Amino acid sequence: MNANVYQHILDTTLRDTMQYYNFNWSNVYFQHDNDPKHKAKSTIDWLDNHQVRYISDWPAQSPDLNPIEHVWHQLNLKLSCYERRAKNTDELWERVEKVWNGFDKELCQRYIDSMPKIYYVGTEAVCAIVTGCALQKPRKMDSLQQFFDLL
Repeated sequence: MNANVYQHILDTTLRDTMQYYNFNWSNVYFQHDNDPKHKAKSTIDWLDNHQVRYISDWPAQSPDLNPIEHVWHQLNLKLSCYERRAKNTDELWERVEKVWNGFDKELCQRYIDSMPKIYYVGTEAVCAIVTGCALQKPRKMDSLQQFFDLL
């Protein structure tokens, strides 16, 4: 995935999810990690142009802060149980979809509940499709420390 694909996901899937749950961009605080596609100038410009509030230095692959990392780990474990590698991307996607759809709500809730309770301070919480913690705070922060200072 590159920055353009990531921005397309933000502009479609995430936007649809926000609308479905009746969340407003101005009422949530978007969190993504330091992956290059997240830090790309075009992605930062997209976030700024759409007035999305975000944390700019969230640590990557940190299961204590990002419950989705537990899900990725489980996905990888289950995919590694297949006796042979997928023959092509279509077969891989079929496997991913089968495993993904096998995750139940309770499992995901346990991962979310494993986060320190301090992250739930705020008026809305969105910890779903990408991972995020929604807080009514200033639009952009330069560091993760500023995020914790506000709590």
